Amino acid sequence: MRTFFRIALALTILTSTACDGDVGLRAPGPHSDEQGLVTYWLVTEALPLEYDQCTDAADWRGQIAAPEFSANSFLMYRVAADGSTALSQSCETTSASSCTDGDKTWNVSGNVLTATDDPTESAQSGYDCSLRFDTVWRVTDNGETGRLDVELNLSLVGDTASCQTLDSAIAAAGTNGVGFDGCRVTIPVDMTFRKAD
Repeated sequence: MRTFFRIALALTILTSTACDGDVGLRAPGPHSDEQGLVTYWLVTEALPLEYDQCTDAADWRGQIAAPEFSANSFLMYRVAADGSTALSQSCETTSASSCTDGDKTWNVSGNVLTATDDPTESAQSGYDCSLRFDTVWRVTDNGETGRLDVELNLSLVGDTASCQTLDSAIAAAGTNGVGFDGCRVTIPVDMTFRKAD
């Protein structure tokens, strides 16, 4: 089967040799005393990808891979003063003074932070149909540990008949009878809270 698209995932991470002291017990956050501060999550493990209503064609699934992290990689964001949003950060060290604002805004609801990328589309050669990606980033702050889930939601847009023909071709290439339309791929990452500075 030919390659229909290639997925590239870029996470804002910091690689640093800096080590911080032990983290005490922390309830799920973000907390009011962390508003205005940069939160640092140490990435501990990229977990196996999760597929929901997606073709199991091997050459398609082989195009999606969990990101690889080096030792001491961090996900960072600054929680707004009112606690309703957070802004991604690019930092050179684990000191907030080394950080600059990124371009991803997270909405905060309880202990869950969510950000949505602008949709992207990939034209499919030979079809009057494109594959659309809607990407949702979700951080669940469980206190001392956290989880980042990056959801790739796929849909087909364009001429209805052409999209149905494409989806049938994709379904036929696998063994589970499912195509692209309505597929969701989740890229899960485990994290440990380091500090809010």
